[in-house]
Amino acid sequence: MMKKHAYFTAILALSLFTFSCEDSTLQYSDSPSDACGNNTCENDETCESCPKDCGSCNENSWCGDGTCDSDESCKSCEKDCKKCPETPSCGDGTCSDDESCKSCEKDCGKCAESASCGDGTCNGDETCESCEKDCGKCAESASCGDGTWSGDETCESCEKDCGKCAETTSCGDGSCNGDETCESCEKDCGKCAETASCGDGSCNGDESCESCEKDCGKCAESASCGDGSCNGDETCKSCEKDCGKCAETASCGDGSCNGDETCKSCEKDCGKCAVCGNNSCEDKDGETCKSCPVDCGRCEECGDSICNNGETFNTCPQDCNNYCGDKICQDTETYEKCPKDCLSKHPCANGCPNKAVFLYTGTPYLPYDSDEIDDFGLTHFVLCPAVDYRTWGYGEPNTDHRFPTLVKIMTDTLNMIISSTNGENKKVWIGTPMMQCGYEIKEAGSAKCYKSDPENAKKLYSAEEFFELHYQMYTQYIDDLRTALGPEKWNKHVVGIYIHSESIHSEDINYKIDIKDPLKNPHIKLFNKLSQYIHKPYTKDGKTWNAVKFLWSPFYPLSYAVPDKVLAMGAVTNVLDIFDDVIIQVGYYENGSKYNYMNHVKYGTYKNALMDIQKSDPTVIVGGSKKSKTRIGVQMEFSNEIHQNSEKKARYYETEKCFNNETHKINGYNKENYLFSYYMDQRPSDKKILSKNQEIVRKFFGVIPFSKESKQ
Repeated sequence: MMKKHAYFTAILALSLFTFSCEDSTLQYSDSPSDACGNNTCENDETCESCPKDCGSCNENSWCGDGTCDSDESCKSCEKDCKKCPETPSCGDGTCSDDESCKSCEKDCGKCAESASCGDGTCNGDETCESCEKDCGKCAESASCGDGTWSGDETCESCEKDCGKCAETTSCGDGSCNGDETCESCEKDCGKCAETASCGDGSCNGDESCESCEKDCGKCAESASCGDGSCNGDETCKSCEKDCGKCAETASCGDGSCNGDETCKSCEKDCGKCAVCGNNSCEDKDGETCKSCPVDCGRCEECGDSICNNGETFNTCPQDCNNYCGDKICQDTETYEKCPKDCLSKHPCANGCPNKAVFLYTGTPYLPYDSDEIDDFGLTHFVLCPAVDYRTWGYGEPNTDHRFPTLVKIMTDTLNMIISSTNGENKKVWIGTPMMQCGYEIKEAGSAKCYKSDPENAKKLYSAEEFFELHYQMYTQYIDDLRTALGPEKWNKHVVGIYIHSESIHSEDINYKIDIKDPLKNPHIKLFNKLSQYIHKPYTKDGKTWNAVKFLWSPFYPLSYAVPDKVLAMGAVTNVLDIFDDVIIQVGYYENGSKYNYMNHVKYGTYKNALMDIQKSDPTVIVGGSKKSKTRIGVQMEFSNEIHQNSEKKARYYETEKCFNNETHKINGYNKENYLFSYYMDQRPSDKKILSKNQEIVRKFFGVIPFSKESKQ
């Protein structure tokens, strides 16, 4: 150690100083800026040659000993601590103290987006006044008399809330308050304590062990290095004997990031500082989804504009308002792509009253289920029993036998239909049993019919008796349906009653049609009485069932009794206001000889009148003119045979082309403006055939299946 001191002394004597023999004083040879005393240990200065700048020498450290100690820095001791780095510059890869995300995005990363009012977080310079949405409503201003001492209220400005002000302090009032002291008011505050005096036995005032050993005791001896206690200003550097050896100073490059080393001060040990935008989320360096979403991804929370982590429209509407399932049908969404949201875009969303399908219902036919109803893509159905009243065990009028089985089947079928998708808009026509025994006319004025009495006897009814019996049975059947369904379902889902009678008896002398007075015909008279009954509201036990519509679907006759049959159809359709809707069966699918009938039916639909098939001109109206308000429609027909019988298949597609206006064209005709229904046989047992049948219906009507996903 002494050799090292001698060496530095010799060098300093030669290089820094010169002696003057005359005055024997030291003279500086360098410029004033490098002189000892400029608070910087530089050039050849040492603790020995310039303790002012380099500090006093001790056994452990001094500037120039090769170790950058804790009390040294690049500025105070460049020799040991190396040259200070140059001023940081933007783009050097290090975000220095005087750099920020605003001044240098390259080094410090992109600044977080400014606080935005309405983002759900009260931050930045937002307040309750500038952004009530995020920060909440501001507390109401203090109001004198509100019972709360708040705001700038005082006892003087608001005695109600703050109480009465204390009386002004007065010396001698018995209370030491306000600015009173023992000196200013001995009366209230008492006599002041005597000034502390050394030797009074109390160490008080400004007395200390040094100024008054008598009162404060002898001062502790000064800390001494080597006394076995590390105290006073002793440290591991100044007194290793008492305080132990100092831990080795962290050194950049020793492979450990410790001490005050950071990625900025020592990249070798601590690694390169995190840089937002390097595609690596360095969480150990403090990068998060908020500070660096580019690397760490967007924070998964409500308000991040992403509907995820179980968020829904109900729990986070600001994120979940533009996706399939958000209950909003966007402009870009369709029913096919997003049935959950876009039921409103289904062609029959609000109902398709001009498009219907006849469904054979009840024994012996196979029932449909709600999925099969959805596959039609329609909302209107005609429930058709297609058997006579005797099959259902209906007895004499006014007995307990009231079609109980048929009524239950119709009720169950309606409930199934309205339970399917878009059930709110599903509606039905409920059909009556067919009047089969009416065809067994044997002689003028009589009809042979079976009656279900206990003896199973046979009886001949007159025409009047026959149709009156049916009137009583039909009205009882309708009443039973009303009771079974209740007024709510009846009023909302029943369009009307379909009378299952495909022609009018007119071949007998007693059935002859008088176009001027059609009601002379007992069959037409029955229709008229039922029409009046159906078109009136029904009230029972204080409940009301609405009036409904009346539907008929006749077919044009082939050869026998053609004039009378056509005239009877014309009287009911063109003259009398019995039916609201009449759907004409084309008949060509079942009978190839009826090809020309297509034109008559098409013109009849276009002109809203029944045309005379006895005339080659399809525009001639039966009876000469249309007087009734009845609407004319078309019954499209095919059966399950269409998939095996090529002749019937060809006839169906010819019919389809005609009513699509591809053939037999009529200017101004558009099938969308008219009433169409489909008769398509009973439900097949083969589901593949059923699917093909439904596809035929959907294609003609231009609809798509309903999806269970859009069920609400």
